[in-house]
Amino acid sequence: MNILLLEENEVDLAASDFRVRHVRKILRLGVGDRLRAGIVNSVSGTAVIDVLDDRGMRVRFEPDELLAPPETAQPVPVDLLLGHPRPIVLRRLLRDLSTIGIRRLIVTPTELGEQSYLNATMWHDIRPLLIEGAAQAGVTRLMEVERCRSLAGGIRTAVAVADADQVRLVLHPTADRILRAALDAGSAVSVLLAIGSERGWTGKELELLTDAGFKLAGMGERILRTETAAVVAGWIARAALAT
Repeated sequence: MNILLLEENEVDLAASDFRVRHVRKILRLGVGDRLRAGIVNSVSGTAVIDVLDDRGMRVRFEPDELLAPPETAQPVPVDLLLGHPRPIVLRRLLRDLSTIGIRRLIVTPTELGEQSYLNATMWHDIRPLLIEGAAQAGVTRLMEVERCRSLAGGIRTAVAVADADQVRLVLHPTADRILRAALDAGSAVSVLLAIGSERGWTGKELELLTDAGFKLAGMGERILRTETAAVVAGWIARAALAT
């Protein structure tokens, strides 16, 4: 945790909160100590610990005099359309994709995936995972997350607010072009990646995606797990836009 992220007007944190455990056990801070902090999707600043005991922690937030940092105001425009993986995998991805800086994640069912995943209990409270990911990165902005009931609906959601000159790529092991080469070949202003669930895309799904303007791209000769492909591809896309 490289920044203590707080909700608007949040001052009291329960002892079971991961943020309190980190402050107590990792940072080894106490009453009166100060640490870097921020308000979710808003300004950064400093938190002063006023209370820290067995019941939890109370903090006082002091915003920086400067405005919110550029990363908070304008996230790198990399979006991800993801075939719903196993819930335990998605939990890790919500945290890790938030850390690397994916702007928007759209999760959809796939023909070869388990349809019941969409109703997993993990969906009841995903915000702590996003906060944990952003706190690791040291930023205040949370990744936007949407859950769609079909791939067609996910595609419509993903492209509805597309940026100009958006590059759309669907990862597939048989693609001739490597992802980084596909990104370097154009002058992308934003990137939308489509990554399938554990068993990949079907022919019908690939047709839906290509009809929506997605081009095939690969990640080399090795077939990766969904969570590995999502994190690596997301980071490659961010790096391509930053150069």
